[in-house]
Amino acid sequence: MNPTLEFILVLVASGVGTFLGSYLKKKGENLATHEDINNVLTQVRAVTEATKQIEAKISNEVWDRQKQWELEREVIFEATKAIGLVHDALETLYAFYQSEKISIQKGNSEQLERRIEVSEQWIEATGKLDQTTLLILLVCGDEVRKALQDFIILARQLGQKIMKRQPEVYSSSLKELLIKSRAVTLAMRKELGIAKLE
Repeated sequence: MNPTLEFILVLVASGVGTFLGSYLKKKGENLATHEDINNVLTQVRAVTEATKQIEAKISNEVWDRQKQWELEREVIFEATKAIGLVHDALETLYAFYQSEKISIQKGNSEQLERRIEVSEQWIEATGKLDQTTLLILLVCGDEVRKALQDFIILARQLGQKIMKRQPEVYSSSLKELLIKSRAVTLAMRKELGIAKLE
């Protein structure tokens, strides 16, 4: 074989070898890069899916907490109104029985019809409070429950004594009634996360 041809063949073979080596190296790098990109995309998809699941869970938990808070708020508002009705009914009972006591001492007759009216108002007010108390027991914490029960016990005792013609018990127990009423308000505010009253 001709040395020149041999030289050219060796040169071509070297060139082809270098080219193929370079080509295969580049092809390998591209393949590795492609695999890296696929791995990164798989990881990104996994992170995205995990993020969506976490967002959904947080969103559901926030939604549930918000709904629970709204329910507590509504029940507490109803209880507050019912407590107000009990205060009004007690004042009405006191005013009626006190004025009737004075009227009877002056020789006037009993006011049976008015007594029935104020008694019905008292029964209606305490009934409303009983209904909302059941809701309070369902959705509120122990502090609200206890404070409300303490208020109810005292209010009922006062109502019974007033209707047994002892109206003076109301004025002598008014401070204690207001303290128990305030304790209910403070417990409710705490339950709702509202700043403490000064």
